[in-house]
This record gives sequence, C-alpha cells and structure tokens, in this order.
Amino acid sequence: MEHVGKKYVRKNIPWRKLGDEGVLVNRDQQKILVLNDVGTFIWRCLETPCALEELVQKVQEEYDVDEDTARRDVEEFLKMLLDFRLVD
Repeated sequence: MEHVGKKYVRKNIPWRKLGDEGVLVNRDQQKILVLNDVGTFIWRCLETPCALEELVQKVQEEYDVDEDTARRDVEEFLKMLLDFRLVD
C-alpha cells in the first residue's frame, strides 16, 4: 500500500459484534458487511486513527503471525474498507 504514514480512521458506521464476527452497515451504499475475527479486530483498532504499520504490528501481536502475513491481511482489509468508503 502506498499510503506511508497515512492514518486510517473509521467513519461513523453502525456496527455490532456477534460472536467472533462483526457486522457493518453502510447506509450510503445500502450494504452489510460481515467481518471475520481478524477484520473485527482491525475495525476495533480503527476506533482511533491508526497508521498501516501500527495495524500490522497489532495484528502480529494479537494473532502471532509473521509480518508478511499480517501486512497482507491488513492491506487487503483496508483496501476493502476504502472501496466501500468505510474509512478515511
């Protein structure tokens, strides 16, 4: 991802945690997204502005994965959130 130093912050999107999953409601696009455990964790991390590197480190620590795996997961998830206009 080429947004080095960029802080990502989630928009005011209604969401709820149901078991291990998170459910987001994007009223503007009339879409509902269901997040897995990792997606829900990242979404919760975005309660405060967070840079890509911070998110990668948090995922590494929480899920005990290597940096490449964490980075790939975080970048893919942020791209989806950006595509759905759920983060700035």
